[in-house]
Amino acid sequence: MGLSKSLYFIGSSLGTLSLLIYLAVKPIFSLWISFFISLIAPIIIFGYLILKHKITKSDVIKVTFSGGVVRILFSWVSIKVFPPSVIRDIWDIFMPYINALYMGLSYVLIFSLFGLIFLKFNKKNKV
Repeated sequence: MGLSKSLYFIGSSLGTLSLLIYLAVKPIFSLWISFFISLIAPIIIFGYLILKHKITKSDVIKVTFSGGVVRILFSWVSIKVFPPSVIRDIWDIFMPYINALYMGLSYVLIFSLFGLIFLKFNKKNKV
């Protein structure tokens, strides 16, 4: 199917969507609550893709990895261009990058977990 060629693009799009939602809700909620809210829509879209198309475990890994890499890269670029706060000490420089890395790795872990759960659920329904 043609979907296998565009898995990296789908993952990148989901990572970008998640980051945009995060940036929209971050002024309202705290750091990690905003992060988890930003995962809701991409997880629903990802689940729909898994349930409607023939996606394998390796496809799930491709989508989650590309989404996580895009999320980390875009976060780091935006931190460099738009610093989040006034720099008072050395941790004000490093903590935003560390938090972006944590969120990117958490994104990969959560999407892999949900992707494999959706995949297992999809296989049970087809058998």
